[in-house]
Amino acid sequence: MKENTATLSPAPTQKLTTILDVKIDRFSYGKKAALRNVHLKIPENRVTAFIGPSGCGKSTTLRCLNRMHSQKRTKLEGQILFENQNLYDPSIDPRLVRAHIGMVFQQPNPFHLSVFENVAF
Repeated sequence: MKENTATLSPAPTQKLTTILDVKIDRFSYGKKAALRNVHLKIPENRVTAFIGPSGCGKSTTLRCLNRMHSQKRTKLEGQILFENQNLYDPSIDPRLVRAHIGMVFQQPNPFHLSVFENVAF
């Protein structure tokens, strides 16, 4: 009888493509800084989790990724590149960003739009 001798070979290494390149030097609400020095690369086709204590900036960082903070009283110093395009370029419509970068919340979280536009979105 032939013995079953299976061997484990290491998974093939693949080059990860960065889909989001986040370089937030400072993000503030008015004069109050909410984020400082958030620099990370998020690879394509991978699950990425933000883990940390309450109030450390996880949700604020996520909101920056899909421009939920596009208000006059907020300011982002740095850039967020999605497929090598700066999401905060003034020529880019935030609604187009949100069509590509979605979020799911534990609690309802409307956009700064009309009720009709929120429901339609």
